[in-house]
Amino acid sequence: MTNASPRSEYSAPDGANTCAVFVLYYPSEQFAVNLLGILQQVAHAIVVDNTPATAGSMLPCLSHQQVTCIVNARNLGIATALNQGLDAALAMGFDWALTFDQDSAVKPNALRILSAITQRAYAAGPVGCVGSNYCFPDSAAGRFKTRAALYETVDEVITSGALTSIAAWQRAGRFWDALFIDAVDAEFCIRLRALGFQVLLSADVLLLHQQGGAPDARSFFGRRLYSTRLSPLRRYYIARNRILVARRHHRPLPVYRFFRDDILPVLLGTNRIRKLQGVALGLLDGFRGIAGQASADRTATLN
Repeated sequence: MTNASPRSEYSAPDGANTCAVFVLYYPSEQFAVNLLGILQQVAHAIVVDNTPATAGSMLPCLSHQQVTCIVNARNLGIATALNQGLDAALAMGFDWALTFDQDSAVKPNALRILSAITQRAYAAGPVGCVGSNYCFPDSAAGRFKTRAALYETVDEVITSGALTSIAAWQRAGRFWDALFIDAVDAEFCIRLRALGFQVLLSADVLLLHQQGGAPDARSFFGRRLYSTRLSPLRRYYIARNRILVARRHHRPLPVYRFFRDDILPVLLGTNRIRKLQGVALGLLDGFRGIAGQASADRTATLN
């Protein structure tokens, strides 16, 4: 017996009951193009800007009747910004939210495919979230290999390109603000699955995605690996939050995955010493239970 919402509450996502939620932090001009692209598929977009006030905001330039802007004038973190966006979507009466990073460009048929997945999967139980498979700028191949033609059940999906049931978000609880950035999506998916909601991933590549800039492709024992250009501070957050999530949900740290996703990309990339320092400090603070935005000392050390 599932703890998730009953199926009678289900409404298939479409252009009328779905809104897009973007989280911005020093966005480039490309963001306006990405925003106009998704507005061809959804009824409305909510844009939450975490860019500090000293840098100004581009949102006043986004005068569009389909766009609602939330200007924080400081960096509140991605989790808080997502919660703000979904709060606004709920208040407007939307059933689904399609969340994006500012640098992600969505394919023209993305919502149609994600909707088809929810409708097909609902026979097996309520759907909490459907993630979009994605590719990096230098490749058309999907980041994740899937065995099925339409979708697969997965443990987690990334925030960008994720179609989330707002009812499921209400039921599972808000994104964990204290993580600030990184692992926010993974932790949320843990709670969704614990309540019986399905977390799914599209087989089709629906998103062109960049994480910390275009990644460098490397060959490692015949395998193509990507070393994303994340800063030492981002490496700090990734390592720290892995520990915090494992502690919160009483799970062992996945050592193999930690090496594959967090250590190996650093070793294959540039600025290795500083980034490994970020990983080490993140692990230290994670075991100490330190959450929220990184302290001024940590930020100064790793910037």
